[in-house]
Amino acid sequence: MSNGQEMVGCGNCGHAEPMTKELAEVSFKWLDTWTTKTSCQACGSYVIMRTWAVNAYGLPIGGEMLVVKTSLHSKGDRTK
Repeated sequence: MSNGQEMVGCGNCGHAEPMTKELAEVSFKWLDTWTTKTSCQACGSYVIMRTWAVNAYGLPIGGEMLVVKTSLHSKGDRTK
């Protein structure tokens, strides 16, 4: 990793890696023309982002996000 390289991390488990142009570290993929999905390779949490409005330049100006966080504890670790 070079000095000053931007890191990308998971807000759920804290896993972080250097950011690449392809965004492979966050398992980035297009689901359709206006929808993307990124996910953490460590814990499996993911974010689906969908744009529903764009400006005259084709840039998103409105949309929604669905954040799905996985549990960091196994069922056996929970107490009643």
